[in-house]
Amino acid sequence: MNRLALMILLLSAAVSAHAEKWVSAGETLDGKDKYFVDVSSIRIAGDLRQAWVKTVFAPHSNWNVRVRDGRETKIWIDYQLAHEVYNCADHVFRQESLSLHLEEGISQKIPPEVLGAQWRPIEPATTAAVIFDFICD
Repeated sequence: MNRLALMILLLSAAVSAHAEKWVSAGETLDGKDKYFVDVSSIRIAGDLRQAWVKTVFAPHSNWNVRVRDGRETKIWIDYQLAHEVYNCADHVFRQESLSLHLEEGISQKIPPEVLGAQWRPIEPATTAAVIFDFICD
């Protein structure tokens, strides 16, 4: 095998080893919003589990407000992408990163100071509860 072919083979293997693999983790009771976990991103350290989580919203069902030139505008969110950490023993979680991906094709990153670093309890029938069951079981 020549060197170029070998380098291409090794490079393609390395790229595919780091590919995202989104798996359905559940949906809302009405079936409108869907939850996905990138199983290639799951990391385990003792009772802690972390992963990238995507929530895909039904069209025109979830919105945020943008303030521009002193005027508030409703903007529709297609999906949100979050890096979340779950403590399976203590039944708590926190978001370490969150971005909103808007219908108009742009994304809006939520600043870390807005997210906070505190652990939050996992309430029943919430997105966090669905992801907790998926990632901790």
